[in-house]
Formats: sequence, structure tokens, C-alpha cells
Amino acid sequence: MLKRRILWIDSLKGILILLVILGHCIQDADKNYLQNTSWNLIYSFHMPMFMALSGYVTYPLKGEPSVNLKKRAKELLVPFFSWTFIIGLFSGNPFSRIYNAILYPDLSYWFIWALFFIIFLFSIAYKISELIKIKPEYMIVVTATILCIVMILLEFRLFGFQFITYYFIFFSLGYFIKKHISLNFRNILFILLIFTLWLMGGIFWNMHALPPFLDNIPYVPKSLLIYVYRLSVGILGVFLLFIISPHLFNKDSKLNRALAILGSWTLGIYIVHLAIPFNKLMIADAPLIVNVIYLFLARLVISVAVVKIISLEKNLSVILLGKRK
Repeated sequence: MLKRRILWIDSLKGILILLVILGHCIQDADKNYLQNTSWNLIYSFHMPMFMALSGYVTYPLKGEPSVNLKKRAKELLVPFFSWTFIIGLFSGNPFSRIYNAILYPDLSYWFIWALFFIIFLFSIAYKISELIKIKPEYMIVVTATILCIVMILLEFRLFGFQFITYYFIFFSLGYFIKKHISLNFRNILFILLIFTLWLMGGIFWNMHALPPFLDNIPYVPKSLLIYVYRLSVGILGVFLLFIISPHLFNKDSKLNRALAILGSWTLGIYIVHLAIPFNKLMIADAPLIVNVIYLFLARLVISVAVVKIISLEKNLSVILLGKRK
């Protein structure tokens, strides 16, 4: 049975996929994107929120893990390998491309790769908690802790392990927010406090560096501090969006409906906008803002059009978009 779509979730996903496209346009157009405040603010929360929403809509987890994972493999791994193979055809060696994508998913569609294995680990941990009769929350915390220890102490980075570890926390957060927390927050001061904390943290957020006020802390590994800081800012952003989105995006307006349509196509748009080398379309010597806007519009319009065309053919949409027959 298909789950009923929820307007505010699809609308929020529509906004998030627009931010994904915008972030990649900034990355293409700005050689110093790691120091670009707009890019850092976007990256501080947009993929964590996507992962948290995936956890949110997964609740309640029912059925056997093998059945659920088979369904998820069709939705996620089939498009991952299909598009990786297609892109590899243009580079002349599709099997080498697939091999490298498995070892280093950050060179390919890391998000859908990481999401599948996060669901795999979450489902196994949940099943173990049922078998040994403990609260699933405890087992999820243990799993997340083990993942973090392996990643930080062993510096293990193969198979997208760093993405799986980091985003496992956000997936779990979304799942347990749905399970335990009502989203009927009305306290404006509390919302402003969370927004202020996120904004202050986001301004100093950097994917590979610490803010100046944390740079000289002794005895603590720098990689751990970066990880904790990024995680803290991401959690603030996720909480903020969970608090405000049901109120902002649940009205049946033209804007929300348009965003919801985009939100229902996020997987396809994500895949297609990365598959086409839009960076080759940049205008030489044009101002940064011109290239960002130009690339953004090109990516959005072409990606939506391609997804719409693929969706017209059921078999293609199964293979390339992970749709169910």
C-alpha cells in the first residue's frame, strides 16, 4: 500500500532540491566555494534535512528487513548503478566507473548509495532490538556510536562510510522525531532562538575546517571537533525546519503545490542534474552571480524536462528513477 503524500513534506523537499541545485551551481562557478558563506549555509542543513525527512517518512518501520530492503534496493540501487553505467559509457569504461563508484561514492551519486545502507543498518539495528527486547532507541545509539568510532579512529573512508556514518544520525533523528515529538510548536521566541543559534553556527560552518574560536582546543582530535561542530549545526537546522515547515508549507496554495511537484521528483532531479555536465555551459568572464543564476535555471529546467520524459515510459522510470511498476 502506498503512503499518502503529505503536502508540507513534499513542499519542503521541493525547496531542498532547489537548494541542492543552487549549491552545485555555486560550486561550479566559484573556485573558492568552500569560503562562500551562502554555500556553507546551504550545506550546513540541506542534505541533513533530506536524510531526516527520509527517516521521518520511514516511521513506523514494519515488516521483515529483507522485504523492505529489496524494495529499497529497487528504488535506490537500481538507479545508482544504471546512471553510473550510462555515464561510464561516455567516458569509455562503464565497469571501471561502477567499480570506482562503489569504492568512492562521493564521485557518483553518494546520497542514494548512503541512504540505502543507512536504511540497511537502521533496519538491522531495529530488528536486533526486537530480538533482544530492548528499546530500539538504545540500539540505534549503539550503532551510531560504533560507526563514529570506526570512522574517526580508523579514518575509514571507503564505500562512502563517512557519509553513512554522518547521515545515519540525521535519518535516525527524523525517525524518532516522528515517533516521539509533536510538531505543533507555536512558541515564536523558541523558534527565533533555534534560528539564531543555527544562523550563528552556520556562518562559521565549513566542510573541512573549524571556526576560529574552536581551532586551538588541545587534546581533542581536530577531525572530531569538525565532525561534532558540523553535526551540531546540522541538527539545529533540521529541528528548525521540522518546527516551521508544517505551518509554512501545509497550505493548499499554488506555490506549495508547485514545490510539492518538485518534491515528488527529487530523486530524479538529483540524478539528472548531476549526470549532465552543466559546468561546461558557464559563460567565460561573466560575474559569479550571472553564472550561478544561468546554471541554476539551465539545471532546473533541463532536469525537470528529462525526468518528465523518462516518467512517460514505465520501464525506463523503473530503471532510471527507481519508480515502482
